[in-house]
Amino acid sequence: KQTEVLSAIDKMAKKVGEKAVNMTSYLSGRAKLSAYTEIAIRLLVEKGEITTKDLIEHLNSGDAGKPYSIGTSRSQTHQMFSLLPQMKVGIMDGKVMKVNEDSAIVAKFRAEMA
Repeated sequence: KQTEVLSAIDKMAKKVGEKAVNMTSYLSGRAKLSAYTEIAIRLLVEKGEITTKDLIEHLNSGDAGKPYSIGTSRSQTHQMFSLLPQMKVGIMDGKVMKVNEDSAIVAKFRAEMA
């Protein structure tokens, strides 16, 4: 399983792969989630489903703690919509990402939110 995950990470775009490594370290308790990953997962878990528009607006509006530029909001959203389904945190249903209730990362995140 570990070899399979590492092989998948190697095939990801560089920035997405870096976030995937961070997520695996988070899952094993060795790291905190990166800020953008935490923001995206929190929004997904709270809403149950999100679109790229939802995440861009959330990042750009300041609802995520501070307003990010539109360029940053768009690029981070693109990365999250690539990363989260590959890491089994979200499930794409057309243009909507739904939370994967069977995800170990989601379970850990929810436990920490409680």
